[in-house]
Amino acid sequence: MTWKRKAVDNVKKIPIWVHIFLVLVLLAEMLFGFTLLTAKIWNTGIVTLFLKAFAIVNLEIAMFIASVHMYIRFTQAFPIPMRGDRKFKVGFGSIIRGILVTFLVLVHFSAIFYDIRLPIQVSGWAYITLLAFAVWMHMVLILLILDLIFYIMWAVRKCRGNGSLYKLSTFVAQYRLFEVLLSIGVSLLFVGYGLYRTLTPPTIVNEHMETMTLTDQMVNGEPALKELAEEDEDYLLYKEEIAQEEALKSHPPEEFFFEDNEKLRSGATLNIALLSDIHIGPSVGKNRIVNIVEWTNNLEPDIIAISGDLADGFVSSLGGAAEPICRLKSKYGVYFATGNHEYFHGNVDEWFEFLENCNITVLHNENKRFRTTEGDMVCMAGMDDLVTLSMDMPGHHMDPVKALKGCQLNDLVVLLAHQPNAAWKVLQDQKVNGNIDLIMSGHTHNGQVNFLWPSTEVMNKWNHGLHENKPTHTQVIVSAGVNFFGPPVRTVGVCEIVNMQIEGRGTPDTSLFEKLHNIVPTELPTH
Repeated sequence: MTWKRKAVDNVKKIPIWVHIFLVLVLLAEMLFGFTLLTAKIWNTGIVTLFLKAFAIVNLEIAMFIASVHMYIRFTQAFPIPMRGDRKFKVGFGSIIRGILVTFLVLVHFSAIFYDIRLPIQVSGWAYITLLAFAVWMHMVLILLILDLIFYIMWAVRKCRGNGSLYKLSTFVAQYRLFEVLLSIGVSLLFVGYGLYRTLTPPTIVNEHMETMTLTDQMVNGEPALKELAEEDEDYLLYKEEIAQEEALKSHPPEEFFFEDNEKLRSGATLNIALLSDIHIGPSVGKNRIVNIVEWTNNLEPDIIAISGDLADGFVSSLGGAAEPICRLKSKYGVYFATGNHEYFHGNVDEWFEFLENCNITVLHNENKRFRTTEGDMVCMAGMDDLVTLSMDMPGHHMDPVKALKGCQLNDLVVLLAHQPNAAWKVLQDQKVNGNIDLIMSGHTHNGQVNFLWPSTEVMNKWNHGLHENKPTHTQVIVSAGVNFFGPPVRTVGVCEIVNMQIEGRGTPDTSLFEKLHNIVPTELPTH
């Protein structure tokens, strides 16, 4: 039997254990689906465990199918020859299959490290399995791409009249060794480069913005202004603005200037260090956190903001690795708001207690106002992650109105919202969108690896960088994250700490009279 004929036979054979596994998978899917649809436990939190188990089962299904595909490709590239062939070939083919099976076992065990107790430092076994997972992901994608290319080549050949359905297997068999070797080489190259990027210190990304004036805020956020005037303490401030309009009538606009038109006084600056997606867990241990704290403190920020995804596990397991977070230092405090991983991998309330014991302010749909040494007022607000809108977790639900309640019209308002889509949702809410200067997000990792980058671009309003929402003059900063999730690999962008400098804008606004005149209602709201 020739090498090509052996490859064709391998294409046609699917081991019986593959069929058995798929049947068991189908039964598991039906069981989980039935449980989720019929259980009357939506407010107990138990359903969250079922959802997590359901996600793990589906992940393993997808991984298993991809692994079977990879295994078949390897057996085609390294067949075990029939009797009479040279013995060293038999040994080489068996060794290759043994190595592949060992590799696949490591890959499929990588997820278990998110559900077991971990040491303070990174576990060697966890690191190895997650690196194996990264190589596996790249190999699966490359094999699929090459398969598609070969099938297109065969289709072109068939259209020219010299191909048949049977000859497809024969045609692609001659490329299998090349396909497998190329997938191994390219995957190792990408993963090696990505590993190097995560072992280097994060980049300090310096960003700059100017505050919007109170006039900008009033013109672009009229509904929010009226809401505050009717429901909050800003009624008096609202009346003051009406008085200022009257004053403008008797003064030339180019000569009139008042300090209350500033969010930060002219020349004043405020530096905020943004740490997003720290992801303490199987591939991020205490040493990495110690270094991140040192690099952040060296910036001497006025404020440190942690916008979610702090850890991927329970305090009992990761508290020791997270302990250096308690050493973060800034002039006006350290603030934290949740990300989606706080709800997926641990007990979020335990992490709240841990952070509060570290003197880190947890912004759980709330805010904290303070006055700077220059006399400017700042309102730091944070809300629960967007994922809580689709989860049944008592006490946790994204509520931007509650988070921003009490922030004054002349405050510099900074909102921590882990997901860019959450930021976009807030900016569409007329109850609050007129009084937010800056929203600080993360979540996307800027794709982290090449083949995921297109999906993060498509699925998120903003994927990375500093953006302005024109209608409200709100700035939105999306960090790629100071770390990574899962495999310690980053082939897109860099791990980064964002150093945001906010500068007060205090230039006179000669169009102030016209803008105020256009938004002031004919009748004051009754209080």
